[in-house]
This record gives sequence, structure tokens and C-alpha cells, in this order.
Amino acid sequence: MRGPLGLRRSVLLGGLATISPMATDMYLSEFPHIADALGVGSTAVQATLTAYLLPFALCQLFFGALSDAHGRRPFVIGGSVLLVLGSVVCALAPTATLLLAGRVLQGLGGAAASVSGRAMVADLLEGRRAARAYIAMGTVSALGPIVAPTLGASIGAVADWRAIFFAIGLTQLGLLVLALSVAETLPPERRTTRAVRTLGPRLAGLAGNAAFRWRLLVTAAGSVGLFAYISGSPFVAEEIGLSTPHYALDFATNGLAMLVTSVVCTWLVVRVGREAIMWSGLWLSLLGAAALCLAALEVAVVPAVLFGFLCVCGSRGALGGTSFSYAADAAPGAAGLALAAMGTTQFGAGAVAAVLIGVGDGPAVVPVAIVISLAVLVSMAAHTMASRRAAEHRQLEGHPRVQAKA
Repeated sequence: MRGPLGLRRSVLLGGLATISPMATDMYLSEFPHIADALGVGSTAVQATLTAYLLPFALCQLFFGALSDAHGRRPFVIGGSVLLVLGSVVCALAPTATLLLAGRVLQGLGGAAASVSGRAMVADLLEGRRAARAYIAMGTVSALGPIVAPTLGASIGAVADWRAIFFAIGLTQLGLLVLALSVAETLPPERRTTRAVRTLGPRLAGLAGNAAFRWRLLVTAAGSVGLFAYISGSPFVAEEIGLSTPHYALDFATNGLAMLVTSVVCTWLVVRVGREAIMWSGLWLSLLGAAALCLAALEVAVVPAVLFGFLCVCGSRGALGGTSFSYAADAAPGAAGLALAAMGTTQFGAGAVAAVLIGVGDGPAVVPVAIVISLAVLVSMAAHTMASRRAAEHRQLEGHPRVQAKA
């Protein structure tokens, strides 16, 4: 242990963990209203998710490397400033173009603040204490899909969608004030001045790792499936006749399923192993995809949609952390960079999913069912290949291990 987090820093880190859920989930119920207000189609509104997720995904590695060289505090503060500015631009945007610009600013700020905040934990804590802090941040993040849509729908019911972005901006302003009050956690003697210049070669080394590449594909496909749900569910809900409050309740229920599954799998994984947890999540997601396909074929549409979304979200509690754990094992000499690359891939794939869902005409559930089904099948195939590559690598090293102990 290098030092305690302290109360103010702990609150700040908890707040930083809510950035992405708030930015992606809080305004979902207002998608149709935003489209009407700005005079654009559903594709343009769904693109606002991509406008946030793409810079959030692509810039994490860059800001992480910069914070290794210059300290965490400047990027937490700078990121918070961009989040506030982006929220104000979104709230005042008279056109879809300016709304997209505001979302890009939010994505850049979120990337800088989030990755630097996570690095603060590594600066101050080690071992079990660090793990406990990361788990706590993950739990706070998992609460986002439960709280954010309900809060957004409540604000939208008494005001409009612009008030939601003002509320996000006020929250980030509070984080900015808190960030200004905490001290730097990375002293100059521990900074890596060549972190940015060596980023390319280190990433190239990961790209040459076959097992890690397959793990990356598992994460990418899983994120495509999850964000296909996030981006498409407001329009599917409207199509099947769910009111805004009922949609918010269903979204919160699905988020709760994800949280409960995560807690249960955390307890079970030490007893049954990662492989059993991973395949349980994959089969559950396949069951959800099958239900959505039935809805797309107009078979028991409402119950099939609700059950399908519940299974897809619940499966993420089993797949998310397990995938990251496997990825760290696949790159033992560069576990930190590997996890950062996984995070970048996760949100980059989500940005692609938001675009895919907006392609084509017809019932909204059809592209959602297709994208989620393909994502599940890719995840299953990629996990199988990754396990096979890892087993071959262990045999070449002369250290075979029993699969059940994975």
C-alpha cells in the first residue's frame, strides 16, 4: 500500500465511474423527442451515441499515456472541464450538428477524466486494496443503467431533453470542483517520460499475440451486442407500445439483472472457474438473441422483446469481468496496457453498433435482433479460438494446465 485514497478522492472516483453510464443512458428515453425537436430521423439521433463513444474509446490510451508522463490531476480537471462544456453545448444545440459536436466534447472529456481517475487507484493502492477499489468503482458504474434512465425520464417528464444535458453538466461541474480540491497522486520521480513514444511498439506487441487478439474480438462482439440494445431499445419500446415511464422501468430492470448477475458470478467464479462462468454468459446471451429473433418474426413480440433484452443484459454480468480477466492472462507482460486496449475496443465497438442499428427501414426490432445474434455467435467462436490458442501456448511452454482450474 502506498497511501490511502481519502474521502474526497473516493467520492471523486465514484463520480468518475458514473460518467459513461450518465452520458449514454440518461437521455435514451428522449431519443424520439430529440428527433422531432431537431427535425431529423432516428439514425441521426443514434449517431449522437457514436459521437460520444468514438472519442471516448479512441482517446483512452492516448490520455492514459499522457497521464503517465504528466500526472493524473491535470487530465481529471481538464476532462471535467470538457464534460461541462460539452453538456452545455448539447443542452443549447439548435441543430443535430451542434448536438454531435457537444457529444464529441463529452467523449473527449470522459476519456481523459475516466482513465486518469482509474490510474489514481494504481498510484495509491496495491493488491487486495486496489482490487476492492476497482470493484467498488465497477459496482457504481453498474448502477448507472438502473438509475440514469429513470432520472432522465423523470427530468424529461417535467422539462424536456435539454434539461437532461443541463443536469449532466451540473453533475460534472460538481466533479470539477472536487477534482480541484484533491492532490496529485503520481509524483514526478515515478512518471514515465517516454510513455507516449513507446505506446505504438507496445501496442504492436499486443497485436502479435494471437490469444489476445481473439480475446479482443470477444470483447468487441460483446460490446456490439450490448450497445445494440442501448441504441435500439428506445425505438423498439416505442414500437411495441411502451410508455416512457415503462421503458425507463424496463431499462432499470435489465440494469439490475446485469448487476445481480455480476454479484452472483463474483461469488461463483472461485468455485466453478472462469470457463463455466464464461459459457454460462454466452449461452444466456444466445437465449436472449433467440427470443429477439422470435420478436422480429412477429412471434409473441412483447414478451419476446422483454425476455430477450433481460437475457442480453444479464449475460453481461457474467461476460464483462471474465473477458477482461482472460485478456490480462493472455498478455502477462503487459496486462495494464492490455486492459486499456480492451476498454478502448469495448467503447469503439459500441460506437459501431449504434450506427449499425440505424441502418435500414422496417420494424426497429429487426436490426437489433440481427446485430445481437451475430455478435453472440462471433463471441462464442472467438472465445473457443482464444481458449485453443492459450492451450497451445501452454503446451509449447511445457506448462499444461487443467482447464477446470482456469
